[in-house]
Amino acid sequence: MKKAFHTLAAMAAILLTSLGQAADVAILNGDVSLTITTAAAGQQPPAVTDETGQLEWTTLVTDAVKKIVTQTNLAGPSYTLSVRAVNISAGDGTGAGAVVLSTTPADLVVDIPSGIQPLDPGTCTLRYAASATVTGGAGTDNHSVTFTITDQ
Repeated sequence: MKKAFHTLAAMAAILLTSLGQAADVAILNGDVSLTITTAAAGQQPPAVTDETGQLEWTTLVTDAVKKIVTQTNLAGPSYTLSVRAVNISAGDGTGAGAVVLSTTPADLVVDIPSGIQPLDPGTCTLRYAASATVTGGAGTDNHSVTFTITDQ
């Protein structure tokens, strides 16, 4: 029986501007575990998804337009792991589409405006998807996924 396991330990990073002001991003329900089951004869294993994670972010009134980037710490994953920001709160940014995670930061949410306050933060649901191929064999990938808010 072939199985692939993806365990995510998500971390949020805070970027401080040179003026000592901060925009921040926080993870809610951060730990996710995805298990890819055995493939049917002659087929690839089915991809699996999880939408239990969420992000919240705030920006200052004086901030430039921001974006949230994401990356993993795992340099050579055996299986494909992607994340997508869905259900983004109205007016608080735009999803950049599905991001196949790598060690290079990639845009997740763009066009985040200034003035998103802590009492009404920007929010989104994180849709993780993991996939494998029959030739990839069985094993485990453990990712620490980082989200960073920065100037666009």
